[in-house]
Amino acid sequence: MKKWVKIFLFISSYTPLFAILILKNIKCLNNKKVIILLILFSSFIILSNMILFYILNNHIIAPKQLKITKVISKNDETLNYIVSYIIPFIGFELSNIYDILSIMILFFIIGWIYINSNLIFMNPILNLLKYNIYEITDEYNNSYILISKKIISKSKTNSFILYEKIADNVILEANLNEK
Repeated sequence: MKKWVKIFLFISSYTPLFAILILKNIKCLNNKKVIILLILFSSFIILSNMILFYILNNHIIAPKQLKITKVISKNDETLNYIVSYIIPFIGFELSNIYDILSIMILFFIIGWIYINSNLIFMNPILNLLKYNIYEITDEYNNSYILISKKIISKSKTNSFILYEKIADNVILEANLNEK
């Protein structure tokens, strides 16, 4: 279903990397090619974050009910993101065409894996916005990635939540108290 949501979640997850790249390559801002790359990167990042904020704040129209039978927190997984995705890019130079091509290939491969799997929880922006990420199982043994403002403990199994599906196996919990 909504694969484009996963694409924008993936791109938005690179906001910290983009900020690091700008700071690290600020000396290259007199190079027109670097400025064009920064404009392109920033356009994608800003658009992705705007769509992410829209989805998180306005997407719940007709929530459905789901009974949770199993809960596994994925909040700690974001540290894996930082180590495996951001750290290797620190040596990247925007003025070096080989670095740019290398990172584009790596970015494509990581994106392909991210979008075609349940790695939605590998997004530090969701953590910064105080969303919690869970892997849950429903009463029919279906698994989902749940994005929620609430803290859901293992003691909440066999309880019900209201949600909206935002992508394949990715659901957003309705927080009706905030609306």
